[in-house]
Amino acid sequence: MRPSTMRAHLLPALVVALLSLPALTACAGRDPGPGPDASIEAAGGRIDLTPPAEPYAGPLYAEPHTGTRIDRAGAAGPVVECDTLGTDLGFNRHGFDDREAGATPESALLGWIDDLTWSWPTAGWRLERRDGDRVLFTFPVDGVVKQAVVVHDGETVSGGGWYVESWAQCDLSELPRTVTDRAGVLVWTDADGRPVPTTRVVSWPGPEHCDWQDSTVLGMGAARYWRKPPDYLASRLDGRYVASAPLPADARETGFRRGRDHLWLAADGRAAYVGTRRGVEVWPREARPIGCD
Repeated sequence: MRPSTMRAHLLPALVVALLSLPALTACAGRDPGPGPDASIEAAGGRIDLTPPAEPYAGPLYAEPHTGTRIDRAGAAGPVVECDTLGTDLGFNRHGFDDREAGATPESALLGWIDDLTWSWPTAGWRLERRDGDRVLFTFPVDGVVKQAVVVHDGETVSGGGWYVESWAQCDLSELPRTVTDRAGVLVWTDADGRPVPTTRVVSWPGPEHCDWQDSTVLGMGAARYWRKPPDYLASRLDGRYVASAPLPADARETGFRRGRDHLWLAADGRAAYVGTRRGVEVWPREARPIGCD
């Protein structure tokens, strides 16, 4: 499994529900592909196996190289069309372990996603193109590809099979709200209603395995703010959570919205104010790193 460098509380608790589809089985080998309107469905997920009329025509193998961040993703990088590039891009030469190699391209994709529990939805994928021992899967939004994965039938660290070789994604704010909300990725908008990249602002439910599911964490760059934090975390916060308070006169407007709620910051940055001008919640800033096993 690909190692994770993310702290526990950065993983939205509901992501597992979205990405917990089992690996699928089908006929092995490089068959000529399914007929018209074919698809694979299981546990609410769906991969459309009918390639588009004009599939991506670029190479499905490219060596990663330094330069821009997209160059590190190999062949998957040029496939996505982003307003803001996502954070998960990469290239894998020989597979990570047995569990991420599959008997079919589809099982390799879904098995890999199932292990990640973060930012890669299962439902909505499309088989874009087959090219010998490589298959390109894409996740389109209104006809524009926002996530791409190339799987390869080759030697792995433990033998052989289909495995994810390269991957690239746009910022999660560019996915449909039905996808991000189910995953626990709570996207904010600007004053004009346009989604704001999650690299600027995002919130998520606390993880259930920490018993923090009643909390919400707001991320703005490196800063973290907590709604309804457990009492025992008080020593790690810059203040206390307040469920109802007047908006301070010196609060700084961020311009960010989520539904009817507006977001302000304290003048010293030690708290976030979420609500309306008639009343807000006070979310204290995380002063010391918070995580759980």
